Amino acid sequence: MDENRVRAYLNLIQLLLSCPAGEEGELLQENSEFVDSGLIEVMQQEASRMAADGEPNAGFLQQLAEQISQAFA
Repeated sequence: MDENRVRAYLNLIQLLLSCPAGEEGELLQENSEFVDSGLIEVMQQEASRMAADGEPNAGFLQQLAEQISQAFA
């Protein structure tokens, strides 16, 4: 996976974690060029890292990754 693409995914993840509740869908639409299987993969990796670090948003991120994955199915 391209390093710049991963950086873009991580930036989008940070935006998703910091945006007001309920605005995630709008944010994903605005960044639709990054909404793909790579984003899901990086979200899952970040959620696992966050869970290991005891960060409270890990479950939210994992759930959001699952919702996006189901949308692709």
